[in-house]
Amino acid sequence: SGSYPSSAPSFAWATSWKHDQDRYRLEISTAEDFSENLLSRTIDSNLYDLDISLDEGNYFWRVKSLKTTNADSSEYSEVRSFTIDTTPPGQPQLLEPSNETVTLNGQPFFDWSDETKAGAPVTYSLYVSTDPTFTPGPGTHVYSGLTISELNLPDPLTADVISYWKVEAIDVALNSSASVVFTVTHSGLACGDIDSDGGPDITIADLVYMVDYMFNGGPAPLMAAADVDGSGGNIDIADLVYMVDYMFNGGSAPVCR
Repeated sequence: SGSYPSSAPSFAWATSWKHDQDRYRLEISTAEDFSENLLSRTIDSNLYDLDISLDEGNYFWRVKSLKTTNADSSEYSEVRSFTIDTTPPGQPQLLEPSNETVTLNGQPFFDWSDETKAGAPVTYSLYVSTDPTFTPGPGTHVYSGLTISELNLPDPLTADVISYWKVEAIDVALNSSASVVFTVTHSGLACGDIDSDGGPDITIADLVYMVDYMFNGGPAPLMAAADVDGSGGNIDIADLVYMVDYMFNGGSAPVCR
């Protein structure tokens, strides 16, 4: 019993009587009382690979055993039901973090689109890896069986290394659809380290770097480190005011996202 992603499933059952004197009749129907019998096959083995393709839908099957030496037969087996389902869920759309994001947060929030399939449950697997092929190993994490389309990453990203991520949607028949691949990079810089010198403290050099970028066409800082007010937008006068207030007026510490 269950759902299967193959239109031609394989059947198996226990042997009956003496193994070398057995023959079996397999019956498959769309009706539980087999009044609408789709097929009947008489075979000499207790294993059978279906020789036709079934449409998607619900089916019932049973088996009886026959003696090869005379007309004796067993009663039919119990009836089991199964579902043929070969349609995958919709392809997940990756929402957050956006592609090529650089973040100071080593455990960012991941979000993707909800996928449903005729009301049937869909689960998700989130893949995060420093390997673009997602080969299993120390740099690859797989979070399986997720019932909602989001996750706060429980394992920190490797700092200053590109991480690749994708999501797979899986239905009860194990049909699946995979998203495209996005990248996200965890920068090891501190929030407010605008000149990227790696120092633990925010200094006047960081403030000068920001002013030079904003008003003199100087080189761009790492935006994730320069977004000191945590607005998530472009670096603007609000970030500069926030930095000055922190450095000279005892204001709040930088809060990069």
